[in-house]
Amino acid sequence: MRRKLTRTLILNLFLLSVLSAQQSTGGFMNGRLWSTLPDDGKKPLVLGLLNGVVYSLSKGCNIDGRKTLMPTGLAPDEVIRAVDDFFSDPTNANIPIVNALEWVTAKTAGASKAELEQTVARFRRAAASALQTK
Repeated sequence: MRRKLTRTLILNLFLLSVLSAQQSTGGFMNGRLWSTLPDDGKKPLVLGLLNGVVYSLSKGCNIDGRKTLMPTGLAPDEVIRAVDDFFSDPTNANIPIVNALEWVTAKTAGASKAELEQTVARFRRAAASALQTK
C-alpha cells in the first residue's frame, strides 16, 4: 500500500512538473488537470493538500484553513467524489483544485444553494481574471 502511494505521488509530481498552461490557473492546479488524473492519483493529491493545511496551521498561518479547506466528516474518497462532481461542470475546469476543495468544505458545512452558487461564480471570475493576466 505504501509503495503504491509513493509511486502514485511520484507520478503526480512528474505530472506537475510538465503541467501545460491549460492545467493550471494562476499557478495552481485546476480542474483540467484533475480530470486527467487516474482515480488512484487523486487521493495523494487531496491528502497532500489537507496535510499542507495542517502544516501551515502548525506554523502559525493566520488564515483558518481548517474551516475553509478541510471538509468535516468526509473520508478522502468522499472528498474525491465531491471534487469530481464539482468538476463535472465544464465551466469549472479553470478553477483551481484548492478552490474546489473550499467549495466542498462549504457544502459539507451546510452552505445554502445560493451561497454555493455565489462562491462558484466568484471562483469562475477569479479564474477568468487569472487567465487573462497571463
